[in-house]
Amino acid sequence: QNNIEALDLTNLLASSSVASYYHTDTHWNEIGANLSALAIAETLRNLNWETSQAADFQLQTALSARSGDLIHLAGLDHLPRYLRPKIELASITQVPPLQIESDDLFGDSALPTTVLLGTSYSRNSNFSAFLEHHLGQNLVNFAKDGGGFSGAAWAYFASAAYQETPPHTVIWEIPERVLEAPVTEQERHGFALKISKVNTTH
Repeated sequence: QNNIEALDLTNLLASSSVASYYHTDTHWNEIGANLSALAIAETLRNLNWETSQAADFQLQTALSARSGDLIHLAGLDHLPRYLRPKIELASITQVPPLQIESDDLFGDSALPTTVLLGTSYSRNSNFSAFLEHHLGQNLVNFAKDGGGFSGAAWAYFASAAYQETPPHTVIWEIPERVLEAPVTEQERHGFALKISKVNTTH
């Protein structure tokens, strides 16, 4: 009803020939994050979203030991290391900052007009950095760790950043697991009002 495009990444991530999630963590790994970022960028372009071309970038990746959050969630923190699941070696990529060229005197054309809302998924595995490069433009990341369905959105739409410089596009990452959480009274009665004020086309 509000002309909000919804992109389900389930099949994309499930069909990957290599693992798109960490073995001992609930988050996607860099492969899953990069695949998702590319799919989002392609979806926006198919919607005739005004954007630059994807940026060329060289990646330098190293492996680093990662103790995933499932160790904590399963209550295994207190166990000696030899009784815990094997420590996973995860890819850690150095993604170069996106360089935006502009001949605008005051540089306004290079200011971000796209906002990323969401959870720790948007703050892990270089997701936002991959997304910037696939979009060819900078974005502002207002995602919150543990933000649930709307924590980041509530904080952002109430902020001075939104009031003073409303975005052209909002990309809202929502983990499947939070869709099953009950809708709060705040979300039910107040959020529709805030969303109606977002002046975006997509």
